[in-house]
Amino acid sequence: MEFRAYHGVLESEKTLGNDFVVDFEADWSSRCALSDSLSDTIDYSAVYEVIASVMAERKNLLETVADSICRRVAEAFPSFRRISVCVGKKNPPLGGSCAFSKVNAEWIKE
Repeated sequence: MEFRAYHGVLESEKTLGNDFVVDFEADWSSRCALSDSLSDTIDYSAVYEVIASVMAERKNLLETVADSICRRVAEAFPSFRRISVCVGKKNPPLGGSCAFSKVNAEWIKE
């Protein structure tokens, strides 16, 4: 998923924004693989909406963004057993050439 968002510590990141990529993975308990029925699975457009809502909230740290995505998706979709998220900021302001800065977060149901 790709978003324009305003995460970062620098004032320029908060006002100009940057492009972000979010990779999302999840394991769930569902019979959809056997039934092949949409009613037995997760509505992935709804997952996207949860992620988009987190991306719309300004945060200082990518770690906070990734953790917030895991927690919000877990709350919205209790059938997920494990959630893994990678948030990448394109061309971060590091003072040199860098395609992405990325962080990973994982949530596992207890």
